Amino acid sequence: MTIKKYLKTLEKNSLFKEFSENKLSQLFKTNKHYIKEYTKDQVIHLQNEVCIFMDIILSGQVAGQKIDENGNILTISTFTDNDIVGANLIYASRNHYPMTVMSKSNSIILHIHKELILE
Repeated sequence: MTIKKYLKTLEKNSLFKEFSENKLSQLFKTNKHYIKEYTKDQVIHLQNEVCIFMDIILSGQVAGQKIDENGNILTISTFTDNDIVGANLIYASRNHYPMTVMSKSNSIILHIHKELILE
């Protein structure tokens, strides 16, 4: 899956609103990102996993969930198209996911490595 298919979507994201399609194309020429498809109920990030990517939901729905010792699931937050996940964690001193991130529908996510964000 290539980034070119999603450049118009990314231009609408507040993070990239000042970037032209050409600039975005240049930015994503490195291998410091990848796009992945997730099926419904697939785990994207586990609770306590180290955050090294900022994720942009290109399509679908994703939820941050707490799972207690009895297996009960509490949905803390839900993210949809063009939402960003992990931006508040990626450079934090405690950069571990405080909850499990699950795909609530078939979803496509752009994972951007923190090195690319600095560039």
